Amino acid sequence: MLRENESFGDGLTEEIINALTQVPALRVIARTSAFAFKGKQEDVRHIARILGVAHILEGSVRKAGSRIRVTAQLITGEDGSHLWSDRYDREMTDVFAVQDEITKAVVEALRERLRAPLIRGYQRHEPHVEAYRLYVKGRHHFWKFTGEGLDTARDLFERAVSLDPEYAAPYVDLGHYYFLCVMQGRFSGKEGAPLGIRGAEKALALDDRRGEAAGIRALLSGIS
Repeated sequence: MLRENESFGDGLTEEIINALTQVPALRVIARTSAFAFKGKQEDVRHIARILGVAHILEGSVRKAGSRIRVTAQLITGEDGSHLWSDRYDREMTDVFAVQDEITKAVVEALRERLRAPLIRGYQRHEPHVEAYRLYVKGRHHFWKFTGEGLDTARDLFERAVSLDPEYAAPYVDLGHYYFLCVMQGRFSGKEGAPLGIRGAEKALALDDRRGEAAGIRALLSGIS
């Protein structure tokens, strides 16, 4: 259960990061940099200085059966004071609403400082819950960057899109998978690049806000 909570929490965090990047006035630290502090009992002010940010969003996720509990808090990096915090006790099927609520609450808390509007409205596809679970589990294996971890992740991403073909996120990471495999020499450019480009283009066709998919496509196009 602890491992499942961890992978689920990582997936939720990444989705919130992706949503916050849609706010033009907000500079959001990349997942790799932010996750370097995961599980470490560091002073928030120290983390803010290292990352060069004004605020830190932190929280936790607990999953029990079909229920989830998400806590989140926005902290000022300069003095460690709280700007906002909340707790969400919901059914698993409400996880996507929780993501949106946290994102909007963060932007609202920072609105005066940012002088920015709320997130631009868009119609977002809400994936099948089991497809989402497979995807976040795949991401957990993906970030191990081992051959076994990457292949396990690919299988999970493929299962996710077979359950929900309209779900863009797993297609992005299928493209990322083939890019890494080419870089590691596990596929030749001729073999891996077209498969990765196909995944990236499918993601962009479903959701043109997926900038990482455009980046992967450009990188692979230079290889093929």
